[in-house]
Amino acid sequence: SHLLDGLGAGFTALVFGDVDGVDIDRLRRTDPAFTLRRADRASADAFALRAPAVVLLRPDLHIAARWTAVPHIDVLERALRKALGVTA
Repeated sequence: SHLLDGLGAGFTALVFGDVDGVDIDRLRRTDPAFTLRRADRASADAFALRAPAVVLLRPDLHIAARWTAVPHIDVLERALRKALGVTA
């Protein structure tokens, strides 16, 4: 499948590796259109990443943040809130 298949209208976290620890409901409270997508090997190669890693994409497909490990949910939520301009 193409790298951009399945991306939503909001922010998207591309996860390279295990997604079990990511609380998507918590992130959707910050951005109701938030999408979580497990990335395949071709996608990992396109971002020059190896699992575990996460890339947070803005709706315009620019990279908002990237981690070389799956971050704690607090870190991911903080990055999402910052990218959205949410201060409270």
